[in-house]
Amino acid sequence: MAKIPWLGSSFVGFIAGIWLGDRLIQFSTYNFTRLRKSVADQKKVELVMENGKYRLEVLVHREAATKLASPILGFMGGRIEESMTAKVEVRLFDKKSKQILLQDRGRNAGLEVAGQVKELIVG
Repeated sequence: MAKIPWLGSSFVGFIAGIWLGDRLIQFSTYNFTRLRKSVADQKKVELVMENGKYRLEVLVHREAATKLASPILGFMGGRIEESMTAKVEVRLFDKKSKQILLQDRGRNAGLEVAGQVKELIVG
């Protein structure tokens, strides 16, 4: 997720997807998914997204990060912190049946938290 500049203004945009069985379930700004919760602190990042049929909950436990070069106005003069050892928990719900379709955990996930994170907080 990021703050996206658009026509002299900006909006919070995001994109996520879950491959379940033989289909891709999409959660994005452009398909009218709602961002219900967005929290980032020193220990975790939490996102909750809902589209017409599904609710996706993502909890990422932050781990040690490495400083990397990042672009600012076309030059790689900025710095961001990226972790490749974050732990992630995911739950996907069917809103109509109120059933959990997917609940899983992973480790060694990539996570980058940078910039004016407070502008992205929801809920």
